Amino acid sequence: MKRPGHWYTSRFAVAVAAGVVGLAVGASAGGGGSSSGVAAAGPTTTATTTVTATKAVTQPGAPGATVTATATVETTRTVKTTVTAKPAPPAAAIEEDGIYEIGVDLQAGTYRGTGSTCYWARLSNASGDLEAIVANGNGPAIVTIAKSDKYFESRRCTWTKR
Repeated sequence: MKRPGHWYTSRFAVAVAAGVVGLAVGASAGGGGSSSGVAAAGPTTTATTTVTATKAVTQPGAPGATVTATATVETTRTVKTTVTAKPAPPAAAIEEDGIYEIGVDLQAGTYRGTGSTCYWARLSNASGDLEAIVANGNGPAIVTIAKSDKYFESRRCTWTKR
């Protein structure tokens, strides 16, 4: 025997179930936070979010007829992060010929140089002009490189900070 209102009850149950699924999907989509501004080239983190929604509804006009719908939605989000290493601190020794930027390549301070044909120069810039030379010399020496010096040039020397 067919119960009165059965067609209506079935349609009502489907509507409730669809609403619960929509609620679960909406909560899952918005519940994981934001990943904007995240770049690649680092460790990868994976997070899984599970949302379960249950809704019990009594059909209007049908006392004792209750419809319960449960939906579970699971989402997984993968995020890559960028790790930037700090630059190395300026050196406290020189073992190769070159022009070194003070505070970037070389620490300011007092250095002892070794080498019989050594040439050194404290420089106000790296232009190569004679006017850039603050002080210079030949042979082994003790040189104090000031913080105001911009560059230090070394040829055929090894320098160690004192």
